[in-house]
Amino acid sequence: AIPEPLKIKNMDGRYKESNKAYAEFCGLVKSDLLGKTVDEIHTKESAETHKEKDRQIFMNPQAPLEYELVSIPPSGEIQTYLYRKAAILGDHSEPIGMVGVMTDLSERKLRENQLKASLENNRSLIKELYHRTRNNMQVINSLVMLKMHMTDEPALTVTLRDLSQRIQSMALVHQMLYESGDLSRVDFGAYLEQLFSSTISSYANDGLQIDYRIEADGIALLIDYAVPCAMVINELLTNSCKHAFKATSVGSIELKVKRDESRAIHIQYSDNGLGAGSEREERSGNTREGALGLTLVKTLAEHQLGGSLELDLSGTMRCTVRFHDTAYRERVHT
Repeated sequence: AIPEPLKIKNMDGRYKESNKAYAEFCGLVKSDLLGKTVDEIHTKESAETHKEKDRQIFMNPQAPLEYELVSIPPSGEIQTYLYRKAAILGDHSEPIGMVGVMTDLSERKLRENQLKASLENNRSLIKELYHRTRNNMQVINSLVMLKMHMTDEPALTVTLRDLSQRIQSMALVHQMLYESGDLSRVDFGAYLEQLFSSTISSYANDGLQIDYRIEADGIALLIDYAVPCAMVINELLTNSCKHAFKATSVGSIELKVKRDESRAIHIQYSDNGLGAGSEREERSGNTREGALGLTLVKTLAEHQLGGSLELDLSGTMRCTVRFHDTAYRERVHT
């Protein structure tokens, strides 16, 4: 015997056979059920749905049909059922009736709804975490900026300015994650546009005029990679703004972020400013090789990202970072 509710209807929609489970679902004994139609058993809305599905079965008898429907049996408890229906065929493959089986999905739906609620709660907590992290970074940055405006020491001013820019580069990642529908990945192209715009604008008061071009379409990075990548590019960008264009105050920067055939990420950064060992930098005593930022770039590329770094300062600046973003996985699935 089939434990699930089962019924058989003829071509005019009247019940021809059923098992005890289906009769009990209808609140009837089997003898009272047979010969009736869905209009006499179910609510008007449910009856119309069942009749339409039956018509579909008879119009295409070779194709079984499945659909879900919320039903209210005589017990009064709202339940969700999966209906599976198929045509009964005659000797010439013509439909002569229909057989249907019901599966109670109520428990599964309850578990699914509980899981969805739990997931949504986790998403809210993670968004709040990103939001608070970003706000805390902004507080720290405000303290740094306050100290910077209070000091008269040029060297300390430069150090605090660099620190502020590093904090902002990380805070921007968390801000974009908070504002995004994807809580695991950052649209890195959009991130870079904001980073370049804000950083270069901050050096405009120094008389710098820098054009830039970014190619990073379709690159989305997990937060585990987005933060160190953001810091790498921030250091390179800051280095260019501070050291590359001292002679002319005018220059250009190009950045490309792409995946190769092996799915590795390539970050290719270059500017057309002064390279290492130039006469002007030697006289200033502030060579690009000795900048703290480039030491951070090497550390971040090789240790945080587990990748490789190629840095060429012999002429203009050219830097390539290569890594695979496969060591981590998504924490939140949308």
